[in-house]
Order: sequence, then C-alpha cells, then structure tokens
Amino acid sequence: MDQRKIIVILIIVCILLAGVVCYLAFLSNSTEKVVNNTTNITTNSTNETANATLVSSDSSNNEDYSSYSEPSSSNSEPEYGSDEYVQRWDESNLNGDNWAYTHDQPVKTDDDGHSYKRMYDEDTGENYWGRMD
Repeated sequence: MDQRKIIVILIIVCILLAGVVCYLAFLSNSTEKVVNNTTNITTNSTNETANATLVSSDSSNNEDYSSYSEPSSSNSEPEYGSDEYVQRWDESNLNGDNWAYTHDQPVKTDDDGHSYKRMYDEDTGENYWGRMD
C-alpha cells in the first residue's frame, strides 16, 4: 500500500514539473515574440514626427477617404504629414493591413497649439483626431 502511494505521488510531481517547464517555455517564447515585434516596428518606423507638424483645418477633419487608392509601389509612399499620408493611415486601419503599424502615427497641431494624433476606433470603424494634451 505504501509503494502505491509513493508511485502516485511521484507521478503527480512529474506531471507538475512537466507543466511548469511547458509554461516557462511558453512564457519565454511569447516574450521573444513581443520583443522581436517591437524591434521590427521601431526599426521600420520613420523618425520624422518631430520634424513635421500638420496644419489644422476644419475641412480636413471631415474628408471622405473612400476614394483613396493604394500606392503602386513602395517608392511612391506619401510624405509624412500630407493629406495622402493621413488617407493611407486611415485606409490601413480600415483594411487591417500592417502599413499603419510600420509608419509613424499622423500628428497635427491646431492654431491654438493643441496637438492631435490620428486614432482609430475599432468598435465604430472610424478614424478621428484625438487630442493629445
């Protein structure tokens, strides 16, 4: 009877150890993916945010971007801060492609000095200018 208890206890301990090892391996793999993804996004992003400020106009906030077409090649990407850049950003969020994740978020400043960044609401599927300060 005592040998059976010892065997059962050893089996339970082995199962627990195997579970802990699998869990730690999963955590290590997940952490590497997050670090690699963050590194890729950072590496692929341009650092022009500090150099460009978008001038605010009320009419640009309500533009219809449904007629925007994809650039024909990577060399024809829109310039950061341009209306075409904002349109491309919006299209990327609506279509679910990764362009918006590999490019800097559009930012603009109004006449009063308030900064806004381009935001996407997944619940409504709408893009909007969100105040940063």
